[in-house]
Amino acid sequence: MGRIHLHENTKVELLTYAHENDVASVKPFMSVIARDTPHVPQLYGPMASSAFFDSRYKGKIMQVDNSKSDAAENEMISQLLAVESHDEPPLK
Repeated sequence: MGRIHLHENTKVELLTYAHENDVASVKPFMSVIARDTPHVPQLYGPMASSAFFDSRYKGKIMQVDNSKSDAAENEMISQLLAVESHDEPPLK
């Protein structure tokens, strides 16, 4: 949980800096890496839930792995490449 608090604080600092210096803000993101494939649901489930940080991350979590079909994998790669773009909506 400490790293989530760090992420939240960093978001505020980035927005504050951008506002005070009249520059574009940086769209922050965070990577969470599971130790193996069976560990993924233990991380993903709670983080994607409404109970996690007042639903602030619900619908904004992306699972990146090699279990996707070709079309789904291409979509995943496109989302991953665009994760920092302000033109793109939050991850689904």
